[in-house]
Amino acid sequence: MKKSPPDSTSGGSHPPEPRPHGLGMAMRMSTELVSAVFVGGGMGYILDYWLDTKPWLMLVFFIFGLAAGFRDMYRFAMKSTPDREGSSGAGGKSRHPDEPEPPR
Repeated sequence: MKKSPPDSTSGGSHPPEPRPHGLGMAMRMSTELVSAVFVGGGMGYILDYWLDTKPWLMLVFFIFGLAAGFRDMYRFAMKSTPDREGSSGAGGKSRHPDEPEPPR
């Protein structure tokens, strides 16, 4: 007999969040990359103006923003990738072959 999922109001575990679809994922990832680059470049530009070091701090912070944007994209992609048999995507733990599969 199958058990019904616990009611969210009774203090049980919450149902899993739905996975985003392709277009939504692409829009979110591109927005995160562009915004990180703009924030990094903007911070560098302001610091360059304030410290009169043009263009060095803008270039450094632009690179930091680019790295942060790619890191965010990678983390989001790993979080939203479904687990498959034999893979440990989405930050999941890989199981030993003799270990029983967890209940769904």
